[in-house]
Amino acid sequence: QQPMTSRPAVQRWWRVHVKQAPLVWILDLNRKPILLGCLVAVFIGSVQAGSFWMDSRTQNLSYASMTNVGIGLVTALILAKCSLPCTAEMALIIGACLAIAGLQFASVVLSDDFAYRLRSHALAMSIWKPIPSVFGFPVFASLLFIGGTVVLDNLSLYLVEFYHGDPFQMRMSVSSLVYALGWMGVAIMQSGRLFGIFEFQRALAAEKALMESIIAMMCDAIVWLSEDGSMIVRTDRRFTMLVGRNVTGERMAVSLPEDERERVLDCLRGAKEAPALLPTMLMSAAGARIPVEMFVVGNRNVSKAEGSEGQAPAFLLGIRLASRQQGTEELSGVDMKEEHMTLLVEKQDKWAHAELPEDLQSAGLSLPETTFTGRIWKNMDVNCWLQGTPEERAVELRSSLQKVGALGQAEHWLIDQSELEIEPKQVLGAGSFGYVVGGWLHGSPIAVKVAKHQKDSSVSHLISIANEIRILRHVRHPCIVLFHGACVEPTGGEVLLVLERIRGPDLYDYVTEHSADAEIYKRFQLMLDVACALRYLHGQVPQIVHGDLKGSNVLVEAAIPRAKLLDFGLSRLLTKEAKPLGGSLAWMAPELLIPPRGKPQASADVF
Repeated sequence: QQPMTSRPAVQRWWRVHVKQAPLVWILDLNRKPILLGCLVAVFIGSVQAGSFWMDSRTQNLSYASMTNVGIGLVTALILAKCSLPCTAEMALIIGACLAIAGLQFASVVLSDDFAYRLRSHALAMSIWKPIPSVFGFPVFASLLFIGGTVVLDNLSLYLVEFYHGDPFQMRMSVSSLVYALGWMGVAIMQSGRLFGIFEFQRALAAEKALMESIIAMMCDAIVWLSEDGSMIVRTDRRFTMLVGRNVTGERMAVSLPEDERERVLDCLRGAKEAPALLPTMLMSAAGARIPVEMFVVGNRNVSKAEGSEGQAPAFLLGIRLASRQQGTEELSGVDMKEEHMTLLVEKQDKWAHAELPEDLQSAGLSLPETTFTGRIWKNMDVNCWLQGTPEERAVELRSSLQKVGALGQAEHWLIDQSELEIEPKQVLGAGSFGYVVGGWLHGSPIAVKVAKHQKDSSVSHLISIANEIRILRHVRHPCIVLFHGACVEPTGGEVLLVLERIRGPDLYDYVTEHSADAEIYKRFQLMLDVACALRYLHGQVPQIVHGDLKGSNVLVEAAIPRAKLLDFGLSRLLTKEAKPLGGSLAWMAPELLIPPRGKPQASADVF
């Protein structure tokens, strides 16, 4: 067990006392110089092989030089075309260099000229040991390489004495060792210097990432421009989706309307003195003008580190969509039957003139709001919904509604009818459940879901809205429609679902309209948004299964774009009592079509 316990101790000592940059960073820094060195070795080897071949006395030496050419070419090809693990790549470089050095010493041994042997040995002994310090090899790799050259030095001296009778000169062996120790010290210093550069670069990268993350929190996209402000060096993925195509390497003017280009250029000229904020416009790939606010930060001391297309990033632009964005215009109304419109207007008039029960009038404003909302729910006339319903079912429904009321009282999501300003003529959608109309809640635009209310109707729509409340009251995600609360009208027994208003078409209409290849980024982002929403729902405890995922149940905020999942009327919490899923026939998973249907599963949403 002694070697096993001592090995970690040696590793810890090495990491603490030997400071060196990561191998992957060193290889990335030196890959091109090493590749160039291999090509230089190929050129020198080719010239040397030609000179040896022209002299009949040294033709045997040309084979060693031609082998060096082959090793250099193979090494250069592997480094240029293959992706190797860092350790394997470092081993390849060391092995190739030692092989070329060994063949050079072999030409010394094979030569019959004493003067050539002496000069070539001295040259070979001196040119290989500086290699680790020149390319910044790690300390251990430098030790292996320089140790290998010392072995080759002494081996060639021994073979020359053995084949040619040259005296083995101890001073040359000692000189080789001293020379190796000196260059090993230089290699260690170079490794420490590279470690300092690496640490400085990492600190700069961390500072840059921190600055970009702060800007990203305030902005919707980020762009880097070249020193003259004319070329886009880099963009993040959000800017690509905003303009509808990848503009990296193109001129910034391409993404700006003609009447805005001079204003942006003037702003960039002054941004190196102080950061600037410029309201301007962007031009999308489809030619649409996108109003944005542009935060411009200029780098006063532009580094010469090259970015895309040989340009250095000098300006950082934070792009934030303006409050009035393209795609937020008023939506066109949905056709509605005249009798339904009349019924909806009558309800609105009835809500406006409804009188509260006497106990609520006498209570005044001294009672807490929770007590008020609790009494609203308590006085709700649910009997009008239960006409024709079997008694057992009616009791069950009353019990469920009472539980929902208790939750609303405890969680403060019940909304007073006086706080809502409903616009019955502004119909946002219609279906078998009822209608979705526009409205306002304390000045914020909302969508109000109103169930159909007819004497011969069943209570399924009321159950659906209650189920939506049950799910949405705990759901908070950027890609799921926001639940503001529910409103109860006591005399008519109405339940209104108050939701965030999404200004944009449904997913099917949006994708149909934006089906061009250049807008694939937008479609990919919408798919990612829906997947993130489902992952959030399936990650809850207990899991939430949407149960009716289809294009019409996903709305798109057109200006960003961002998908919003809605309509949780058929959703299920995966508890022991969860009932089988329903859904739209064309979008149901196969296991839901074949009886008997089992318990709901998240896989149905994924399908």
